[in-house]
This record gives sequence, C-alpha cells and structure tokens, in this order.
Amino acid sequence: KESLNAFRQHEKRDACPPHGTSLVRKAKLMSESHERLSHFLGKARSRKVKLLLLFTFQTLFMLYGWFGLSRSPPGSPPGPVEVTAHDHVHAIEAHTPQELQELVARRHPINRLQCGKWVTEYAALHRAILAGKAPQRYAIMRSKQEFGNGLADRLASSVSILLFAILTDRAFLYDWDPPPPPPGIPIHEGCGGPQQKYRPSTPLWSALRSDFINWTYEHSRSPEAGNSTLLMDYVCDKGMDEYRAMFASQDLTAVGEGFHSVVWYTDHAGVYSAFNNPYLQPALAALGLQQDIAFACLFDFLYRPVPEVVNMFRPELQILLDPSVFKIGLQIRVGDWQLVSASSYFFRPQNFPSLFHHYFQCAEEIEGSLAQPGQRVVWFVLTDVLSLRQRLKDRYGPRILTNTTVVVEHTVKSDVRSDSPFLQAAGELWLFSLTDHHILTRTSGFGKVGAMLSAAGPSHIYQVFQPMNFFNLVALSNRKQVMWWHSRKCTPEFADPLLELCTDFTGI
Repeated sequence: KESLNAFRQHEKRDACPPHGTSLVRKAKLMSESHERLSHFLGKARSRKVKLLLLFTFQTLFMLYGWFGLSRSPPGSPPGPVEVTAHDHVHAIEAHTPQELQELVARRHPINRLQCGKWVTEYAALHRAILAGKAPQRYAIMRSKQEFGNGLADRLASSVSILLFAILTDRAFLYDWDPPPPPPGIPIHEGCGGPQQKYRPSTPLWSALRSDFINWTYEHSRSPEAGNSTLLMDYVCDKGMDEYRAMFASQDLTAVGEGFHSVVWYTDHAGVYSAFNNPYLQPALAALGLQQDIAFACLFDFLYRPVPEVVNMFRPELQILLDPSVFKIGLQIRVGDWQLVSASSYFFRPQNFPSLFHHYFQCAEEIEGSLAQPGQRVVWFVLTDVLSLRQRLKDRYGPRILTNTTVVVEHTVKSDVRSDSPFLQAAGELWLFSLTDHHILTRTSGFGKVGAMLSAAGPSHIYQVFQPMNFFNLVALSNRKQVMWWHSRKCTPEFADPLLELCTDFTGI
C-alpha cells in the first residue's frame, strides 16, 4: 500500500520532468520500497504470515495493473494496415535458399559498414595458426554449463574475447559445450545460488557460423594439451571490476604474455569500453574499427545465421528486408522463471497484456515522430512468453509482427530441450537487428545484442524497465530491483546513450 501510494503521489508531479531525473527518482523510490518489504519479510517469523504478505502484495500490483494500466491501446493508423510484403519482396518466396542467403548477405554489417582492414588480415593469421604456419597462440572462450548463462550473454562475451585475440595475434576458438567435470570433481555452485546441474546444449555452430574462420574447438585436438595455459575465470561477477578494467583502462594486450593459450570464462562484454582505453586506442584506430559499430563488425565476423535458420523465418524476412517499411523492434523479457518453471507460479503474465502497455506507447511515440506520412509501420515483437505474443497481437492489431509458432526455451536452464528452439532463438536475435529502432527490456542481454548488431546509429535504442522477476515476487530475495512505471519519453533526443547501454548489466 505504501509503495502504491508513493507511486500515485509521484504521478501527480510534473507530467514531463527531465528524463534522467525521473528515472533516478523512480528507481530510488522502487529500490526503497523493495528494501522495506524485504526487511519486513525477513522479520516475519511465521511462514503463513510471509505467504499472506506476498499474496497481498502481489494482488495489489495485479489490481494496479487492471485498473491503473488498462488504457486503450495505441490508436491504429488510418486505413487498413496488413502485415504483408510489398510486390518486390514477394519474390523472396520464389528464391532458392541460396538466393535468399545472398539477399540476406547484403544486410551483414561487414558487407555494408566500414569495418576496417583487419577482417582479411586476421582471417589469414587465424588460418596460419591453425595450420601450424604461424606462432601457436590461442585465445579460447569456454562456457561453464553449470552457471546457466544464456545465448546472448555468451555471444556478447565471446565477441570481446575475439577482440582480445585480434589485439594479441592469437587464434580465437570457442569451446561452446565443454564436457562435464570428471567423476569425483564437484560442479561449481551457480551464481549466488544452489549448485546447478550440468546440461549439454545444442552446438552453436549448428545455428551461427563464420564466413571467415573456423572457431570451433575440438576436444580431441586441444591446443592447451602440454602447453602453458593462463586461466581467466570471471563468470558470475567474480572479479568483475578487474575484468572490466582490463578492457576499459588497462593494457589488455599484456594479458597472457608468454603463455601459449589464454582461456576465458566470462559472461560480460567489454568491446565498447575498450575504445575509451588509452592503452588500446592506437591499436583500435590502426585496425580501422569505430566505437559505435565495432561490436556489429566483430559479431558479424564470428556469427552469421546458417541457411537452415534463415529459411525458418521467410515470412518475417518478407517484411524485415523491405526497405520501405518502418520497423520498430520490441523485446519484452519477463524472466527465466517463465522459461524454466512457469507452472510453479499462479500468475500468468499472458493474461494481462495491459501490463506491458509502456513498450507500445514508446513504439507509438517513435512512429509518430519518425515515420513518414503513409509509410507502412511494423512492430516486430519478441518475448519469452509464447502465449503473450498472441495476446499482444490480438490487443494491438495488424502492426504486430511476431512468430507465434516458435518453441521458447533457455539455452541451458530448460530441462527438456531440442535443437529447433535453439536455432529459432539464434534466428530471432539476428532478426531483431533488421529493425530500425529498438525498445528493450533493461537487464536483459537478448535485445541489447540484436540492437547493437543493427549498428543503426547513436539514437535508436530505448530501454524500458520490466524487471525479469517482477511477476515472481517470491524471487524478491534475489535482490533484483523492482522498477515499474508508466512509459518513458521515446523520441530521438531521449534515446539511451550508447555508453550507458553498453556498460550497463552484462555490457557490450
């Protein structure tokens, strides 16, 4: 009750305060409310009292969603707007898979941006190292399955290790799915939680491959065997200040000097911050990399969707490859609890699409300020709750473009997994980069990676607070901030600065 009253008092203040001030004030307000609730729950001795308090608090927020947020959805544009392809894009359906792949290739960052001269030079060095024709030096990215970090965090982190490899003349390899620890060796605990199970995952190479190098790691031919190896273990925020400093303010090129191989365990990225590092600026300039597009160039060097993934999304590509369509991407992240154990919770976010109205108010504001009169507009929606996609499509009408047939799973945490959902997830992350403007869930890496891969300029990303564990109030003990309010300002002058975006959460 105290939290809700505070919110209502806040809403009576200035209608449009300076955006940064509003964010800080509201974040502080919710953080204080969360701390008060957590402190009170900690003192509650009775399990029944705790459950009653949690149920009451959750019910109040649900009621607030029904009555305080149940506004009419954004108005439909004049005339019927059907999500169908224009004439010249209809030809996509007639293309062979190879022809479609060539059409897609025109959108790859290295093919359309000024990425620098390093691409061919490093590819040649990489091949020479693997062939034994150059000094044997390796930079190895290795996943830790038991920590459960997802697809986007892994990809973004590996791009940072590629940058390290380029700067230090090492061959980049990715040990995506290492074998479980030998019998008798305990699996490490998860990120601040209980011990995690070891779960194998679908090979990354089956979804994303490089057109330039072979980065796959072969356990039968381990480059570390019998050679000096430096282990850099920074998973789960362990030593994170040290890790970030290596990219942001220290001489990264000195790491691993004298070692045959440097093996990295990490779930954070540091490409963007490296351009503010005086030790690295001369080398980055010599490579021809530019700060705002470097991540897109490096990602594209390592990861392009295979033809099977491209063909999964032919209907979406009819729209997203049409240059005449104004495309806004919306990524709504509810949380891992929806992917792993949704059946354990009585709350179903798909039953309350109005709770996500601020994403769509933001999209309408972008559309109103930037789309040309009469231009077709599409809102490409990704969310980790499959049934929510259909509910949003029903609520907001024909502007919504979303795939309601995919299977949504977590790369590692889901107990039952198959290859197809993994390929679909990799494909949707890439599809997100084909939109012009991006509305993201803060504290989620999936949308951030796709948005930065688009390299659409300095003013195209808008982050929205929709906490990953908001609907699972039992998970308040994980200390994630609970932040929830009406929509932010979404015109170009209010777009999130890339420096803020790329250094927040798991970085870029």
